Amino acid sequence: SAFEGSVFTHADVKPGMVVRAKVVTVEPFGAIVQFSSGVKALCPLPHMSELDNIVKPPKKFKAGAELLFRVLGCKSKRITVTYKKSLVKSKLEVLASYADAKIGLVTHGWITKIEKHGCFVRFYNGVQGFVSRSELGLEPGIEAESVYHVGQVVKCRIVSVVPTSRKLYVSFTMSSNRVIQADTAKVGTIVSGVVERLTPATVVVSVNGFSKGSILNEQLADHHGQAAQLKNLLKPGHEFNQLLVLDTEGQNLVLSAKHSLINTANDIPSEISQMQAGAVVHGYICNIIEAGCFVRFLGHLTGFSPKDKAVDRPIEKLSDVFCVGQSVRSHVLNVNAESARVKLSLQQSMCSSPDCSFIQGYFLLDQKIAALKYSGPSTSHDWVKYFGIGSLVKGEVGAIEEYGVILNFKDHPDVVGLIEHHQLGGSTVKVGSSVKGLVVDLSDGVVNLSLKPELVGSVSKDGKKKKRHRAAVLDLELREEVNAVVEIVKDSYVVLSVPEYNHAIGFAPLMDYNSQLLPQHHYDNGQCITVVVGSIPSSDPSGRLILLPKGSAQDSNISSSKRAKKKSDYKVGSLVEAEVQLFS
Repeated sequence: SAFEGSVFTHADVKPGMVVRAKVVTVEPFGAIVQFSSGVKALCPLPHMSELDNIVKPPKKFKAGAELLFRVLGCKSKRITVTYKKSLVKSKLEVLASYADAKIGLVTHGWITKIEKHGCFVRFYNGVQGFVSRSELGLEPGIEAESVYHVGQVVKCRIVSVVPTSRKLYVSFTMSSNRVIQADTAKVGTIVSGVVERLTPATVVVSVNGFSKGSILNEQLADHHGQAAQLKNLLKPGHEFNQLLVLDTEGQNLVLSAKHSLINTANDIPSEISQMQAGAVVHGYICNIIEAGCFVRFLGHLTGFSPKDKAVDRPIEKLSDVFCVGQSVRSHVLNVNAESARVKLSLQQSMCSSPDCSFIQGYFLLDQKIAALKYSGPSTSHDWVKYFGIGSLVKGEVGAIEEYGVILNFKDHPDVVGLIEHHQLGGSTVKVGSSVKGLVVDLSDGVVNLSLKPELVGSVSKDGKKKKRHRAAVLDLELREEVNAVVEIVKDSYVVLSVPEYNHAIGFAPLMDYNSQLLPQHHYDNGQCITVVVGSIPSSDPSGRLILLPKGSAQDSNISSSKRAKKKSDYKVGSLVEAEVQLFS
């Protein structure tokens, strides 16, 4: 109820107190009001109304008007009050000090700042809290600014507080069931995190708004080359939607952002009783010695792969073919529960991926890296869509180098175009000339184009459509065996075209989890190879056609559903028709 006593001094005024006061003067920055005892206070302009972004005092504020206020703060002899009705009429407990902030307390506050990774909320007497994005109660893809606004009064629940360091974390969700609390964030669970700071070896994150976690550099990516790229682009405030809790160190969570570990979290063992001989499980290398490699799973569960079981061929130093932190698939050879020892094989012949997960994870992270790198004001938001695989785009020749022709794009100055010489298709270009080519790859801000007639001609020629005919790609079936032509050889994959399917552009991995540092198979531009369809664009998360070189996946996962004849009762000595597919 309102405090309407006729006598009180500055010392009597407390934050949260409801008081009646008379408007003395109205200024552009707010109103000076006076209590019955003569004590004066300021009602700042933003607090003169429930509405946000008011530019001038409301008409209700006139000299002599008596209104009901709530005291915001008392610093020295300066008193501030609010006229926001939701604060004045609030029946919730007032939060006026960090010492009063108890976990679970529900109180009213008002938003002072909205950022990509969350909101800052002010309470009474200068107390301030932070609401991480995961605690805003937003649906995926919804931006905070479209739901909340600065000055808005919000109901908050305290989730974590450190009074000595004046740190307060709150939530806009009133139920704690949605949140994984710090003391129950178990090994093997998936959490979200916001980057707080970077150290040379780790990324320190705030987990679910209150707990601390750390991501070692090598845990940022499955592909050993992408981890460093991502680390260089991360800044405080960046949000990781999914992180796997690998282990706990005191109050600190040890986390991983590896695509392979997050996607197979339910299958990664944390206890030796969960290990079974013959199983193939994801993990990461935690140590390399002369005798072999140690592979860590969840918690402290570790297996050992002897040197002769780590690689298919004899090798002098294991550190030449593996590195600490590397994602690997491990074939469990033996489990000895009594001695708590697990013997593993890392040989590619036993651990090769039966699917496209490695290359899919590579392309997904490449998209994220590109978004972080080219998200400045000079780059439009639709540049990835503009340079979609299979699109025809125009560019101007900026330079002709030994490795290819460099193109510039007027509307996308941050993006570089490249036509390798063997992709010119007989065309002659010169600096300053305009060319139209087919996008065959988009990676790390470099757009690879081709001027080869058969590729450019695979796009509609009516002059209106600029997208590849999708029917040809959609006609492909998973695990179908097709012939493909090598168009471009990259460090981690090859770009292919499939002539019999309207020269559809596909991508084949050059490496797998366990073979990242091993010598890769050599391909020549223009070479014809046999591949198996691993994933089609409509169902692949990276939106690409993924092709697996024949023999790279386990035989049980390869099926030539269209090309191969169904097996029948062939007898030894029978005459059959056969088609030559590949010379090797």
